[in-house]
Amino acid sequence: MLEIELKFPVEDFSDVEERISSLGLTLSPPVEESNQLFDWPDGRLGASGRLLRVRSADGRTILTVKSTVPDDSMKVRSEIET
Repeated sequence: MLEIELKFPVEDFSDVEERISSLGLTLSPPVEESNQLFDWPDGRLGASGRLLRVRSADGRTILTVKSTVPDDSMKVRSEIET
């Protein structure tokens, strides 16, 4: 899978929620999750832009591996989950 991600600072989420509603979409209820990140003691995975994560939410556990991010303007990287 390819992850494409842009992040924007938001001061007031009511404007975002209003815009989503105006498009006829609904917000899902929040989900409580637990994330554990793994790395070598010297931090080389994170330093290279890679990620190894175990996420638990809604009774499911997902192992995720993310590759490096080649461009800072937009996060586009491969993501493998199982």
